[in-house]
Amino acid sequence: MHMRNKKISMVMSAIVAVFFSLMLYLTPAHAKDVDIWADSNYDFKNVKAFSVTPVEFEVNKHVRTDELSERKVNDYNKSAVLMAGYDVLNKGDKLTENALTLSANIELWDTSEIWNEPYTSWETRYHTRVYRDRDGKEYYETIPYEVPVYHPGYYTYYSIVQVSYEARDLNGNVVYIHKEMRNRSALNAHYEMYERITKDFFSKFKNHVKDLKKAEEKAKKEEAKAKKAAEKAAQKAENKKASAEE
Repeated sequence: MHMRNKKISMVMSAIVAVFFSLMLYLTPAHAKDVDIWADSNYDFKNVKAFSVTPVEFEVNKHVRTDELSERKVNDYNKSAVLMAGYDVLNKGDKLTENALTLSANIELWDTSEIWNEPYTSWETRYHTRVYRDRDGKEYYETIPYEVPVYHPGYYTYYSIVQVSYEARDLNGNVVYIHKEMRNRSALNAHYEMYERITKDFFSKFKNHVKDLKKAEEKAKKEEAKAKKAAEKAAQKAENKKASAEE
């Protein structure tokens, strides 16, 4: 009886350990948080090019980068502009009304770790017993039994990246902001996440432009429809007036 209670207690401890480990994994892994603002008075439909400024890394304990990472993110920003279908203004090129200045500020580039406590679970094993009857005929019996299995503790690592993008017009006014944070259950996955964040920036920027174009086309159709209805009503009134005069 004592052994049975001890076994139940160990099983419950293992279940609790697994539950909290799963909670830690599922909550932050592959998380994504995005906040976007666009100036409603700016006409994004005319944007044809971007002037890309060097990426800024906030100097604090949350940003830990190296020279290679900084070079890679700066090179990738220019490539991302071209992949999105826009032109890149080189240093010295004059900024026009059809271009925006894009700046990226990396606010987080960090790694966190979670310690998963060791635990013991009970697993079922099977033993086959062979026996014979009086006539020598063999019989087989499978007997289950429980064994303790020890699971050592280990660390789970998370890469965390947060970037704030700002797009400025010809006069230096901020017209578009995209702030995004991602974390992933992996070690040293920062640059890959930065690429995804940058792609997401341009994807959402282009979707915003598409929405503006759709809204503009819809407004034009509604305006044309209203104009046609007004002309029809005016013609009808004129015809009615002419008939009354006759």
